[in-house]
Amino acid sequence: MIISLGLCFASCSNENEEWEYDYESDTWETELRNVVSDFNFLFENSFVKFLQAEELNCKVDSSDFFNDETYYPVCIKNLYNFFMPKNMTFVMNDTSTIHMPYSAIRGIISNIIDNQDKYDFVKLTWAFGNDTFTTVAVFNKDNGQIIYDNIFTNIPLSQIEIPSQKSRLTRSEPGTGVNVITKIFYRVTLPIEYEHIDCYILRVKALCDIHYYGPIGCPIYYVEYKSIHKDLESPVFQHYYPLVKYDARVYQGMIISYLWLGTVPFPFSGSPEQICEAILSSCNSINPPEGQTYIVRADYLDYMLSLEHFEANPTSGEWGFD
Repeated sequence: MIISLGLCFASCSNENEEWEYDYESDTWETELRNVVSDFNFLFENSFVKFLQAEELNCKVDSSDFFNDETYYPVCIKNLYNFFMPKNMTFVMNDTSTIHMPYSAIRGIISNIIDNQDKYDFVKLTWAFGNDTFTTVAVFNKDNGQIIYDNIFTNIPLSQIEIPSQKSRLTRSEPGTGVNVITKIFYRVTLPIEYEHIDCYILRVKALCDIHYYGPIGCPIYYVEYKSIHKDLESPVFQHYYPLVKYDARVYQGMIISYLWLGTVPFPFSGSPEQICEAILSSCNSINPPEGQTYIVRADYLDYMLSLEHFEANPTSGEWGFD
């Protein structure tokens, strides 16, 4: 059966043959045939050819998805009619092309491995130029729907118009996370009060986008750091400290927030990163120099927090600022 299936899939590049979609079938074989058919034009443009499939009757681990002998699709911005197969090292370090973030792939694979009894695993063999490589495709046992593959589900589908759309992946699994919710994953208040006359309050919040990836009823998500916002509430009359400086930004894996008040000019100069470093190193001073006072907060930025710690990003109220 495996040999026959492989020969059938290899024939997908034959322009004289077309596969008919069986809407009543819930097998991974049918889904795979239709996914290959959907992307055949893209594979031809990218010099990538699907060769064969072999069902795996064993447990899988992360090394089946993350290794030096597999590829991931990478696109150039605004040029989505082809992709470039790149290795894992490239995807982990690249910031200039369009591809699924490594952190997202890692989260998806972790979820699959933890629940692998729900899935069928199929080893796919590919040709790219003179090289061959393999990927492991994951299919839902209940309905045959594709859940993940290094190639298929990492193609930026939101940017590509797929002409045939025979597979269920193109209808119910967007691939790049079109379902996105922005939430607060970090917030802090820094107040400075002087003799109950002047009260300055700096509020800092960091936002992340939660991308939901996967079929309805079986969502897989990943978290992506988005931005930091700050809002200063100052007194109407600044009696003692006429000079104010504040900021909040990411520095060396931390969120640095500071509120500085002074009767003398701001003593730190340079880029925002240099200022963060200088003010962080001096915040341990018990008694700030005369004519100034400040408060500094430093917290490590965690990209993989649990969803239960996130708060909805409000549009009004105490934390409704941008």
